[in-house]
Amino acid sequence: MEEKKKSIREQQAQDTKKKILDAALKRFSVKGFHGTSIRDINNSIDVADGLLYHYFPGGKEELFKIISEEAVMQLEKEMRSREIAFESMKLEDILESMFQFTQDVFVKFDQEIKLIVGAFMDLDDSYKKNIETIVNQTKQWFPELLKDRINIGEIRAIDIHTATLSVVGMFTYHFVVEEMNLGEGALKDDKVRNHIFKSLVSTWKKEA
Repeated sequence: MEEKKKSIREQQAQDTKKKILDAALKRFSVKGFHGTSIRDINNSIDVADGLLYHYFPGGKEELFKIISEEAVMQLEKEMRSREIAFESMKLEDILESMFQFTQDVFVKFDQEIKLIVGAFMDLDDSYKKNIETIVNQTKQWFPELLKDRINIGEIRAIDIHTATLSVVGMFTYHFVVEEMNLGEGALKDDKVRNHIFKSLVSTWKKEA
């Protein structure tokens, strides 16, 4: 009986912690780190100040770090899950699949991405490095894929570094514009995006 009560208490504690973290994420993503107070978080879920500090003694700084770290881990996991599938596809289809995947990530992790983008400068160096690692994964993985395509003759011997930067830059610009509500991203229209991808790949195939 005592063991059962302990299990129930532990589950209730986990549920409360998740409730607080979810509320903190929502408030941070809307009002930013500096614009959010502990009272804001507590009022949104009717939790006493003392209870929040009981679970998170470091206050909103601890909440922010936990949420950011979890978001980075989830984003990295999502990216790794797709890389293998890309390797057997044509380059045009890879670019389209990369776009769809990135779009899915931005929808799934909308609040987390807004939090990280909006408060990047407030993150500790270790968290910044984790985020940079995610970006650099594409810079490391995509060049290797292009090398393989050069070796099998699908494309000519291009400047792989420049080609990778063009893809990363194109995607980054599109999704930052969309995420920050600065207008319509250049890749939003299916036909336009398809034309851009085909044109880009064609430049990799043609002799300079």
